[in-house]
Amino acid sequence: MSFPYKENIEKSMKKFYDSLCEKNKRRYAAIESEKLSHGGVNYISALLECDPKTIRQGKKELTELELDITGIRQPGGGRKKRPLPLNTWNRSRLFRYSSTAYSRQSNEFIY
Repeated sequence: MSFPYKENIEKSMKKFYDSLCEKNKRRYAAIESEKLSHGGVNYISALLECDPKTIRQGKKELTELELDITGIRQPGGGRKKRPLPLNTWNRSRLFRYSSTAYSRQSNEFIY
């Protein structure tokens, strides 16, 4: 059955389709049939061995699908930031560099 796709592409599509869950199978079949417009539902249903009603259900799901822009992670998730302890070395470095400037040309500090 080589309507619009080559045989090797059809095999890849079938292999990918078989790896999906039911919900994603419906949506994938619907998208592929939309690409082909006229006769696409019948061609894809024969290629992927699914019912045309399944493809129509997938089209319906895609039109009703809300775009989720929030992402997967919830706010506040992940590793918490810990402040660095301000030990003696950090304090002396902070004081020294806050009142000085470094010259790259002469590789020395200017007070």
